[in-house]
Amino acid sequence: MLHSAYLPPSAEQHLREVVLLQFSLLRYASHESTLTETGCEAFLLRRYGQRSKEIARWLWRGSTRHAALEGFAGGTRADKLLWLRPRRREALQFLKTARGDVTPFDEKGASDWQKNGAEFLRMFYIEFRRNTIPGCFFSDAKNYSSQDFLREFVATNGGPICFVCDEGPYYTQDRNKIQTELDHFLPESLYPQFSCHPYNLLPVCHFCNLRKLHRDPLGSTGSGRLCLTDIFLPYRTVPALANAAFLSVGRGAGQFVVRGFEPNASPVGSGVSGFVQRSEVIERLYAVFERWNSHHRAAEELFRRLKKVLEQVFPKKYETEHQTPLGLLNVLDQQLSEYRREFGQQAHAVAMTWILAHLIEYELLPVVSGSQTESLFLDELKEWFDISDRNTRAQRDGQELREILRLRDSSDSAPASAEIKD
Repeated sequence: MLHSAYLPPSAEQHLREVVLLQFSLLRYASHESTLTETGCEAFLLRRYGQRSKEIARWLWRGSTRHAALEGFAGGTRADKLLWLRPRRREALQFLKTARGDVTPFDEKGASDWQKNGAEFLRMFYIEFRRNTIPGCFFSDAKNYSSQDFLREFVATNGGPICFVCDEGPYYTQDRNKIQTELDHFLPESLYPQFSCHPYNLLPVCHFCNLRKLHRDPLGSTGSGRLCLTDIFLPYRTVPALANAAFLSVGRGAGQFVVRGFEPNASPVGSGVSGFVQRSEVIERLYAVFERWNSHHRAAEELFRRLKKVLEQVFPKKYETEHQTPLGLLNVLDQQLSEYRREFGQQAHAVAMTWILAHLIEYELLPVVSGSQTESLFLDELKEWFDISDRNTRAQRDGQELREILRLRDSSDSAPASAEIKD
């Protein structure tokens, strides 16, 4: 993920209890071929006490709720346990840590009772998303819904910007209701054991959810299927990509092109190769850089903001900076720090930061140091301040600023370089 997302403790606890109950009910159906409300209550009694009666009543109150469970009971006991055990183990392990492989569900090759087992697991997410899961499921006896989850999530994570793409808000609020997309990072179509799992549900923007659909993060690569330790995971990867790596940027066909993240000196995961693989998985799922490069909004927003700042700052500062390029460099450094502070708070802040860093490193500093004499960035700045059609004072200001920016002819290039080295 570009930005770190934090799972609210209350959300983790409530959905953890949903996962535990899901597999308790499937265990009941694994041991029986004929299911009844009273039989279900008796099976749950030891673990859930007085709540077992309410849980069984809720399950049998709606025919669609227990129909899938009864369908799953149609398999043989040995086959049902063989199907259930690895999925239960994986779901419970994922509550503690992310490691090992997980078992995908083959819908096409599955028998009817297996399909019913998968559908039963997914049914809880539908209840969670559309309705309210009753308090009898939980140790605190409070009803819990997706709106409760989202309110806690927004309060915990603050910034409104999508954790995956950085392009805009991941939610909108209509009165007291939060509207967003909940992404199953491991798709529920392939991994029904994670359909209502707290560590598999991430609020994202509509475009990220639409782009990812049912793509499998663990899908086959050139070296075979991946396991959980081979990929970046919601809530599990700290620090996030935006803080653990730098963004490689270049110019192509007159536009800035984002090439991808490259690791810092101490990359997240198992070295540089592991970092690159994890980054490639995120791009394969959400096509973030492909989307950035298709519309160039980050560069447009960056130049709009830079132009506004420079128009305000330079008329006040160029006389006191002794007409050296150091004034320009200082202003851009300040903007760089400001954009970094906006991570997760303003759209495109990550891309704007690294495009500006590229401009400073590769198009401004070489001219300041005298190692090169040409700069597309400085040429663009000169065009911004070409104001010869204004009044005499404006003409003089524009001329003086152009003189400052004409660095290759400036007699102050050497002093500026010396000041930067200090």
